[in-house]
This record gives sequence, structure tokens and C-alpha cells, in this order.
Amino acid sequence: MSSLQDIQKETMGELIDYSEKIIKGTEEVIKELRGARKDDTDELFNLVIQGINWE
Repeated sequence: MSSLQDIQKETMGELIDYSEKIIKGTEEVIKELRGARKDDTDELFNLVIQGINWE
């Protein structure tokens, strides 16, 4: 069984990966909101906000 410290390290690694994805999504939605709007911009915006709120 893993120690608490091992579990914490693994969780932090997952959080880092998740944060990188949220940052990429945020950068993309900013571009779209500033002018290169696509059909799914509103959906992407909502997903990014939900992702930030989860974190």
C-alpha cells in the first residue's frame, strides 16, 4: 500500500498535468473571444470555467 506521501506526490503530478490543459484551453478561448470566434466558442468557454472551478 502506498504511503500518504506517495499518494500526495501522485496527486500533485496529476494536478500539474490538469493545470497545463486548463492553461492551453484558456489561451485558446481568449483568442476566440478576441476575434477568431468559432461555432463552439461558448461551449469551450463554459468548459474552461468549469475546469477552473474544479481545480
